[in-house]
Amino acid sequence: MYQDTHRYIIDAILKEEFDPFDHEYVSSNTLEDVMDDCILSINVKGNKKLKHPYFSLPAGYSCPFAQQCLSKADKHGEEIGDTGKKIQDHGQFRCYAASQEVQYKNLRKQRWQNFDLLQGNSSDEMAEIINNSLDYHLPHGTKVFRIHESGDFFNQDYFDAWVKVAKTHPETIFYAYTKSLNYWINRLDQIPANLILNASKGGRNDDLIDKYGLKYVEVVYSPEEAAQKQLRIDIDDSLAWQQTEPFAQLLHGGQAAGSEEGKASRKNRDIMAKVKKTRGMNENSLREMIREILSEDINIPINVGDEILGGKFKNKKITVKEIGENDKGDITINGKPLMRFRIPTKD
Repeated sequence: MYQDTHRYIIDAILKEEFDPFDHEYVSSNTLEDVMDDCILSINVKGNKKLKHPYFSLPAGYSCPFAQQCLSKADKHGEEIGDTGKKIQDHGQFRCYAASQEVQYKNLRKQRWQNFDLLQGNSSDEMAEIINNSLDYHLPHGTKVFRIHESGDFFNQDYFDAWVKVAKTHPETIFYAYTKSLNYWINRLDQIPANLILNASKGGRNDDLIDKYGLKYVEVVYSPEEAAQKQLRIDIDDSLAWQQTEPFAQLLHGGQAAGSEEGKASRKNRDIMAKVKKTRGMNENSLREMIREILSEDINIPINVGDEILGGKFKNKKITVKEIGENDKGDITINGKPLMRFRIPTKD
C-alpha cells in the first residue's frame, strides 16, 4: 500500500492535481498519521444497514438543536465528571451513535478527527476539504451518499458547504437527517435536487416542520405507534432518499438499562430481524408477514365522520366518508391507502 500511495503522490504533484498530503494540519511522520491529518474519514463500504458510503461526526457535540435524543460520549472515552459513566443522556432516549462511540474507540477517533478538521473554517474551505476527501475516497460512479450517519449540521457555514458539494457532484444523491432546520430554511431556494433532507422530529425547531411543509422522520417505540400515525417504517434508509413522504424509524440502539426505551429497543430489534428476512420474499408473502407482526394490538382510532389530514404535505383537512380495503388487503380511507393520511394532534 505504501508504494501505491507514494506513486499517487508523485503523480499528483507532477500533474498539479489535488495532493491529500499537502495540508497545513500535517504534523506527523508516519504515512498513516499523515493521512488521518489531511483528509476526512469516510466509510466507503457502508454497514449492515447501509449499502452505500457515509460520513460521520461525533454524536451530540455536532448536534446544536438535538433534544429528545441528545447524548454525548466523552471525546477520549473517559468517564464524564463524577457520574461514573462514559456517556451522558440529556434527552428522552439515548442516541445510538453515542453508544457506538463508547464501544468502538477507532470509530470515536475518526468522528472527532472529522469534526476537528472542519471546525473553524469558512464555508468555501469546508466545501474544499469535503470535495477533496470525496474525490480521494469514493469509487467512480458513486450514486448515493449519506451525510452524517452520526452528527448534524453544526453551523450555517457547514450546511452551506454541503450545498456546494452537492452542486459539484450532480451525479450523486446526497441525503441527510437533520434537526438543524433553521439552516435548511435559510437556504430553501438554494437546495439542489440531488440534496435530499429529512427533518428529524424531536429537536428544538420542530415547529418549522409544519410551517414549511418539510418532509420529516419520527422515531416511534413500536410498529403499532407507526400505524396509528400512518407512517411507513424505514429499515434501510430507502425511504429517506427514494420518496417524498414522511416516515418512521423504530427506536433502536443501546438504551439505558431497565428503561422503557431499552425494552422497546430490544423488541424492535427482533421485529427488524424478522422483517429483514423478507428481502427475498414475493409481495404477497411479505404483506402477510408484516400483517402478522402488526396484528397483535393495532387499533386505528379513525371512524366515519372524523376529520383527518391528507394531501401532499398531509396538512389538508379531509372528512372520512368511507373506510375500506383494497385488493391487496390494505386499509383505505375514501378509497386511498391509509398511509396517505395522518391523524391531527389534539391541542
